[in-house]
Amino acid sequence: MRGLLVLLAWFAAPVWAADLDLAAPLEIEADRVVLDEAADVSEYRGSVRAVQGHTRLDADTLRLYRQGERLVRVVAEGNPARLVKSPPGRPTLEARARTIDYRLDQARVILSGEAVLVQGGDRFEGPRIEYDLNAQRVVAGGAPGDGRVRVILTPETLQGGEGGE
Repeated sequence: MRGLLVLLAWFAAPVWAADLDLAAPLEIEADRVVLDEAADVSEYRGSVRAVQGHTRLDADTLRLYRQGERLVRVVAEGNPARLVKSPPGRPTLEARARTIDYRLDQARVILSGEAVLVQGGDRFEGPRIEYDLNAQRVVAGGAPGDGRVRVILTPETLQGGEGGE
């Protein structure tokens, strides 16, 4: 279960502009839980809600993948899956997509399927939004014909303020 801590840690990167309360307890609720130790996979199904500090994840399915003791991938699926971070004194951050795929072994987060990322008044929308944690690089788009990307930036962001750091 500590694997969700790592999932939520991607919001600590400067692009997402929010510190995490990693010492906060993690609570996961679901209709069904399957822990497959032989396959190193745990799966939570049905109205999944995970809460830690000021961060909440809602999904239809949440899967945690391990290699031995190391968590390597976290996948949340839903219609849509939604991750919301509401730290006091900071803009709320919301990510939603049909799939939120965090590949810890590659330091990448991929939002796919009607992906939306909102912080303050800033908004990214598109078929796919990918964030490389190491390079601190966001790429939004999809294959030709998948749809266009839409970005809305607030005046504060355009002028170098704190609207959507």
